[in-house]
Amino acid sequence: MKKNILLVIIVITSIACKKSEVLKTEIKEVDKNLVFKKWLNDTLNVINSTNDITKSELTISKDSLYLTILKKHERELIKSNLINNDKEIAYGIDLLQKNNELPSKDFYLTLEIEYDYFVSNVENLERDFDTNINVFIVESASNKIEYNFLKGNLVDKRVIKP
Repeated sequence: MKKNILLVIIVITSIACKKSEVLKTEIKEVDKNLVFKKWLNDTLNVINSTNDITKSELTISKDSLYLTILKKHERELIKSNLINNDKEIAYGIDLLQKNNELPSKDFYLTLEIEYDYFVSNVENLERDFDTNINVFIVESASNKIEYNFLKGNLVDKRVIKP
């Protein structure tokens, strides 16, 4: 009988501990969601107060736990002066140089970059971030080239002759 009582006490204690762990995990997730929503609110206030000249489109999920910023950059670039203060355009130029695809004459660069922000699944990380270039087009007098971007690289291209 003492063995049965001891066994019952052990089972009840282990169930109580598991419920406590589940509750702590749920509380952490709720806290992360609240922290993300506060960050989102602060970020939107900053975005609204800046005078950014790039074309941007913001999308927020219904539960406010996912933010997508779609930025469109269009610049005419002079071959003799490729220095650009716009970090996205500078990154596009760098990708073209690394892949030996930089046009030999003046060209027009179009980028559409998607930035995704969301609650992180990593324990001590409040939010996570992902970025992708959806549109990468180089237009020159002689042709138009559309590149595909994957994991930080230009992976293939499609040349369109005028």
